Amino acid sequence: MPNDRIDATQFFLLQKLKSALLWCIYAFHYYLIMNLQQLVAPRTIRRSGITARDLECMVCDETAYPKPLPLLLLEEITDCFSDEKRIGHGGFAVVYKGKLQNRTIAVKRMTNECMDEKLFHREVQCLMMAKHKNIVRFLGYCADRQGIIVKYEGKLVMADIHQRLLCFEYLPNGSLHEYITDTSHEPRWRDYYQIITGICQGLHYLHQKNISHLDLKPANILLDDNLVAKIADFGLSSCFIGETESRVISKIGGTPGYLAPETFNQPAQLTYGHSYRLDIYSLGLVIMEILTRKNFDLVMMETLTGKKDNHIVDNVVESWSNMLDKSKRDEQLKQVRVCGEIGIKCINFNPTKRPDTQYIINRLDGTETMDEYIKTGMITSQELFEQAEHAPDEQQQGIPNSLGETSSKEDATKVSVAGTNPCNSFLENTANLDKLNETVHSLNPDIRQCLEFCSIFPRGSKLRRDDLVCLWIAQEFIKNVCATDDVEDIAVGYIQYLVSSSFLQPIRTGSDTDCFTIPDVIHDILDKVAENCFRIENVRSHGREGWEGDVPRHIQHLLIHHYDGELISETIIGLEYLRTLIVHVVGKDTIVKEKVIESICKRLPKLRVLAIAFSREHDPIRKLYGLSFPIEQRSGFSFPESISQLKHLRYFAFRTTRSCKISLPNTLNELQHIQLLDFGAGEFIEFTFAALVNLRHISCSVYVKLPYVGRLISLQKFPCRFQVSNEQGCELKQLRDLNKLRGKLGISGLENVKSKAQALEANLAAKERLTELKLWWGYDDDATRCSTEVQADVLEDLCPPAGLQKLKLDNFVGSRYPDWMVGKHNGGPKYLQELRLSRCIQLVSASGLAEAFPHLRGLDLWWCSWDALPGNMEALTSLKELWIYECKNIRSLPTLPQSLENFTLRGCNDEFIKSCQTVGHSNWKKIEHIPDKQFM
Repeated sequence: MPNDRIDATQFFLLQKLKSALLWCIYAFHYYLIMNLQQLVAPRTIRRSGITARDLECMVCDETAYPKPLPLLLLEEITDCFSDEKRIGHGGFAVVYKGKLQNRTIAVKRMTNECMDEKLFHREVQCLMMAKHKNIVRFLGYCADRQGIIVKYEGKLVMADIHQRLLCFEYLPNGSLHEYITDTSHEPRWRDYYQIITGICQGLHYLHQKNISHLDLKPANILLDDNLVAKIADFGLSSCFIGETESRVISKIGGTPGYLAPETFNQPAQLTYGHSYRLDIYSLGLVIMEILTRKNFDLVMMETLTGKKDNHIVDNVVESWSNMLDKSKRDEQLKQVRVCGEIGIKCINFNPTKRPDTQYIINRLDGTETMDEYIKTGMITSQELFEQAEHAPDEQQQGIPNSLGETSSKEDATKVSVAGTNPCNSFLENTANLDKLNETVHSLNPDIRQCLEFCSIFPRGSKLRRDDLVCLWIAQEFIKNVCATDDVEDIAVGYIQYLVSSSFLQPIRTGSDTDCFTIPDVIHDILDKVAENCFRIENVRSHGREGWEGDVPRHIQHLLIHHYDGELISETIIGLEYLRTLIVHVVGKDTIVKEKVIESICKRLPKLRVLAIAFSREHDPIRKLYGLSFPIEQRSGFSFPESISQLKHLRYFAFRTTRSCKISLPNTLNELQHIQLLDFGAGEFIEFTFAALVNLRHISCSVYVKLPYVGRLISLQKFPCRFQVSNEQGCELKQLRDLNKLRGKLGISGLENVKSKAQALEANLAAKERLTELKLWWGYDDDATRCSTEVQADVLEDLCPPAGLQKLKLDNFVGSRYPDWMVGKHNGGPKYLQELRLSRCIQLVSASGLAEAFPHLRGLDLWWCSWDALPGNMEALTSLKELWIYECKNIRSLPTLPQSLENFTLRGCNDEFIKSCQTVGHSNWKKIEHIPDKQFM
């Protein structure tokens, strides 16, 4: 009889075999995962679209926008972060040299021990905003998380490894600290002065952008091949867009020896408004180290009181006196003294006595000459005006006191009529006009043609950023260096470059749109060098009394200041090479005739841009009442069928008032290249644009129905709002693939969305460029309205993108607020700044809002039926403004956050409003700390 029992030896062998099999399984699992990672990784690179060649293209293109970069690419160019590629390190990161085929970049890799997500995000935020010749150029970033198989307690487990990297231009000359401590070269004042000026200009730019560096020191200032200084290392920097100067900074970092003394005395009381003065103190130390070529230590600083300041400056000047160029000795000694005086002022122990960067720039400008500006490549329009101010009195008549201003109204009239700049005589007399021409000609060719195109606009015009971007793209001035580049981002980069070089000057407006103007001195140069551009300054709108002269036959870009149908019909349509025709203003009561438009369509087939009534600022009376668009075609306007002959048309604007109804022919759908349609405040009769697949912008101020808009996958700007209905082509799913939408989007008719599945089809979270979203539900309480539970489900799946800044909900009566709105999951707009709730029934939790929207600054409540404000309002610690309109049931206030700066009550219960104004009342006590209170 066989023995079924297993002896000890067999049992031992079976156990061994079992263990061996288990380890084989683990090993195979490990092998499989590692190979899968290798297989997936190249696809990841392809999905991200960034290759080594693309990165090299970005390095070559000064205007390229920073992009997310794949980890495998960075590992490839740094030999997996080998020690041979290591070129520097700090307390938080190690810097490696990344080698491309013909270029080199710097790759900053955060150390895992010191990795702080908030610090990394803050540094990226600052770097994305900073684009200036004296700021180290930021190329891209990598935020990667990988699963790695490791052995832990005898088992193979999957561990998350976080990688945070930043990429910059490579600067072979190293840091300023290395340069000024290097005794192998003879100090040259011209180089030192260029470095000081560059640092000051870079810091001035950062402060204008509301960025505090907070760790300025010689080791964080890099030098390029031409010794141009570039501020680097924004790891401790802070960006304060929209903040108030009273906000307290909880933590100040920095390097001992370069920190201002007040950071040690009262660290808990420093505000962001004061943070700029911390940078100024550090700047003063840097300047003094450059001047003395040694550490300007605390022992010396303690003696800086009273008359000893002058003594220190005298010693600095004396130390340089024997090292200056004899031919420029007096001029350079003055520069040394000014730099020394600036440095001493900056390190004043009293923060209120430290100068700001504008004062410093003005002092440095006062020591400069035109030759020095042009030789060092730092010439700007502001500097030209500074030079003009020092011209003899007879040359200064009519010279602008500042950009855009003249010394008298009479002078301003002379400038406008004559079309000349009063600085021209000064520039010509100093023989520097040719050198300024060279500066314009030395621009990148693509950027230069964009700048030259701007010369067609009248002197002093407000140029809107969005208009410039669309016009440049329409003319194909913007080149895609890499396949993944967004041409809009490239165009914005061009504008940033022109602003940083002072060819364009930002101006303040009442809107949230960026606007610029061209300084007159630059306009004069462009009028001479832009051979293909022409401007007709016909002062009067009726007839051609304001225009005398010939139009060059070869021009490609033309602007007519005032609409003149006769001029267009008799002269302009004969310009066979014309690619741009812009009519700046249509005079009041002037009728644009349809036959004039038809003649344009038939005779100017090469047009890429046709804009009638381009200006938005022509008439202050209309501006006052919001009528920004000047064409008053009260009987409507019908465009001719012949518009189809403009086969190359990309930009078409016909800006009218609200009274004008525009009829568009079906032949418009033949314009396959059209990118922009702008009808101002006018209304076009229902039209299907579905065939215009390249259309990016549709503008009008009234609601229009756009069936099958989902086919316009290039669309970026939506007209007014999208109305959801049950009609075919008007369903919410039309928005699914419109993921290039940017700016504002309104969606109404949401009562017609009956399920979560329909809401998900909007795909709102994928529309990452949206900054403002408004969601409407209908006001009718009929039987077709979906239940409150369904409304809640719909809003849950209408989750906006993370970068949204403004959200408005109108007539939402759902049974609850979505999880993304009350902080119950990680999705939703974490950076929301403003929230408006209108006609909402459910009371939202303030603590939930604080968790979901920690950066919320404004809360508006309109016609809400609540009998109280949300509890725990003090949890909204970033809230600055609270507006309550027509909320009749509210009688009392909860404890409000100390951060509030504005509190407005309007149309609420009379007793409630009175109690808020009665000293000693409990409601009055809740708002006593708020500086700005308004009751209406």
